[in-house]
Amino acid sequence: MDDLTAMTMDDITAPPVPMRQQVILSILPKLTSAISIVALVYAIQFILRSPQRMRILSNRLFLGMYSVDLARCLTFLIGTWMIPAGTDGVFMATGNGCTCAIQAFVSQLGLAVPLYAASVSVYFVLAIQNNFNITMYRYAEKWCHICPVFIGLLLSILLVVYKKYGADGTRCWITPTTIKCLNEDYFERDAECQQRYDIIDGSTRTVTHRSLMFSTWIFENGLCILSIFLLICLFTAGITIETKKRHNNGSLQGKRKYLDMARQRKARFFLSQIFTNLLSVIICFGIYHLARYSAQLCTHTTASFTFLVFGTTLNNLFGFTHVLIFLKVKLDRNEALAIETSNFSIRKSVRSKESFNLVTGGYVPKKRFLPPKGDYGGIYLGDDDDDEVGDEALDDFDICCDDFNAGTSMTLGSVGDDFDLPSPGPLPHKLSPARTNVPTDP
Repeated sequence: MDDLTAMTMDDITAPPVPMRQQVILSILPKLTSAISIVALVYAIQFILRSPQRMRILSNRLFLGMYSVDLARCLTFLIGTWMIPAGTDGVFMATGNGCTCAIQAFVSQLGLAVPLYAASVSVYFVLAIQNNFNITMYRYAEKWCHICPVFIGLLLSILLVVYKKYGADGTRCWITPTTIKCLNEDYFERDAECQQRYDIIDGSTRTVTHRSLMFSTWIFENGLCILSIFLLICLFTAGITIETKKRHNNGSLQGKRKYLDMARQRKARFFLSQIFTNLLSVIICFGIYHLARYSAQLCTHTTASFTFLVFGTTLNNLFGFTHVLIFLKVKLDRNEALAIETSNFSIRKSVRSKESFNLVTGGYVPKKRFLPPKGDYGGIYLGDDDDDEVGDEALDDFDICCDDFNAGTSMTLGSVGDDFDLPSPGPLPHKLSPARTNVPTDP
């Protein structure tokens, strides 16, 4: 046992890392994380600076996810500077035990990012289920924030309290466990698997197989696996719900049919966003976790090291790629909302590529005057401010009917919205015949 007590971290976890690999693992994550940090800061201010954007539920969820991801990327940017000075196998280690504990805490909290992606997907599924009537699922917003943050904070506190962290070559977090130690029979026979190096005081301590498995699957991989599982379930549920709605609405005729076509387009867009979240989590987080174990299993060979660098780069660029998709969607929607639709009929608007307006921006009528009170078939033709660029405040209210079955009154806008109605008598004196295109009495 005296021989085991004298073991160093290199003896316990892996053979010494070549200096060239140490330099790459120390510098490259700083560069790639800096790219994501710039993108995340821009996206956060893009949302915060607009009261209209802050009123949109999905934007607030993205704001929470980007804030947590910004903290995670900062741990990669600071990187090895927070690792205690003199740690073997780490380039530019200039920190101490306190800085390492803080970095490990934030690094663990960063794994709430995949859970936030699942929370955003929950919102998308609820929107499809409730025909985008936000009053039916507004209650879920607080839970979509609380769940990922609470779980991330809980695991971060446990990680620091039980000292499950160490140096992984790029930052203070969890030192990857040698895969062969996960086998219980091998663990009992191999003394190295039973020892862990304490990066704070330089001592070694004996661990049990249960403790090793708990650290590996709960702290390190648990949130990533859970997020991927939830995203797969949510994507499947979204497809199932939308397929059932399309089957039930297949017999619709007239304007109800075209309104359902607009609903289908928005549902298809939300499903694509769920799939994008799933794909990004698998690529950026799943590959990164596999690469960490590959480096341990293959003892820092050229192939395993290349895979580790590739996985680390993908993990750091998650924020950058997600922000690009977010801004692409938002800017395209702003452009679509600015397109003049007053010369189009409701059917032509739905058929055109700008049909997204009908659901998310409203249909701009040909003339503006308040009609008598009445339902007029429940067809939403737009509000006074629908033609303003960037007006997305009421996006989630646009379709709020319970179903599209015949005989069910559809309420897609409040009574008093502008409608294009023929006028049997003289028009109001404020409206010119040129604007209204309605014939006047001679």
